[in-house]
Amino acid sequence: MRTHDALEYLFVQAELEQRCAFTHEPNLQRALQRRAIAGDLVRPHRGVYARVGYWASLNPAERRLHVIRALALRNPERVFADVDAAATFGLEQSWTLLGRTPVHVLGPPRSYGNIRCVWPADHDVCEVRNAGTDAVTVRRRPDDGPAPEPGTILVTSPASTLVMCGLRLPFARALPLFDSALRKGLVSREEIVAAAQSHHGPRDGLLRLARCADPLSENGGESWLRGLILDDRFVVPELQCEFVDPVTGIRYRVDFAWRLPNSDRVVLEYDGAGKYVDPTMTGGRDIREIVHAERQREAVLRNAHVTTILRANYDDVLRWYPLRQRLIEAGVPRMDVPDVRLAQ
Repeated sequence: MRTHDALEYLFVQAELEQRCAFTHEPNLQRALQRRAIAGDLVRPHRGVYARVGYWASLNPAERRLHVIRALALRNPERVFADVDAAATFGLEQSWTLLGRTPVHVLGPPRSYGNIRCVWPADHDVCEVRNAGTDAVTVRRRPDDGPAPEPGTILVTSPASTLVMCGLRLPFARALPLFDSALRKGLVSREEIVAAAQSHHGPRDGLLRLARCADPLSENGGESWLRGLILDDRFVVPELQCEFVDPVTGIRYRVDFAWRLPNSDRVVLEYDGAGKYVDPTMTGGRDIREIVHAERQREAVLRNAHVTTILRANYDDVLRWYPLRQRLIEAGVPRMDVPDVRLAQ
């Protein structure tokens, strides 16, 4: 087979399997290197490649999974850990954690090239199939288990993975991982606490994450926002709070809600503007229908003593301070912080 045809086959097969391409054949390895130098291919990790156009069509989470699948196929006994294990579970995490950073694998702590070895106190190994998808399956791997089957990726257990991420990441960045692990039913709160207790160093941050994690959080953005809310000592909000229209019986759900001391309510919705412009959220309705429905919704909330309706998007969360001020001005209580308006 000519080199061009052999490479074409490599990439077609890799893309069908949603992974990067690699080869053990020296002539093809040199051909891949030449094409990467020429700019026709990208090399996201040592020895694995993707076509430029195909790579550009992937988001950062998909790119990371393509690398992981290729490395797992190349070395089936390798055990992935930390954010890379989390990626195989399909847990919510910031794409900034999955950029051009080392791949985390189980092993005596050290780094070499773009591999970082980690060795947690609890390092049960699990087998993952359908990595990163809604159909993901996770099962504990026996200590004397047979060689992994094709398509299986070895990873640290969900509880151990969360502990590794929780030790390394700020609270608000780690919370989406913990929330989504509970939401997917991959781990229980008790299992997280047990894994945290097995850690020999400081564990207060891990126990706080286990305590604050909530499966009601619907996406990573909401979890990140709630993490910042809790970090700034605002009272814990009620998640996915429902308000019922007494006339129609229609239920309206909001992302965050607080009840003030005078029984008024403050509501915060994440990415609320998306319902006006995102086709996946508009249900085929035109802008007038959407605005009318939103006005009806707000009327129901107002009748339920909701005095303030705040909306936030990704940029608001990223900047945080202006949104923090809006929460303070709306009267959202903070723990151990007096309401200055009452003192005036």
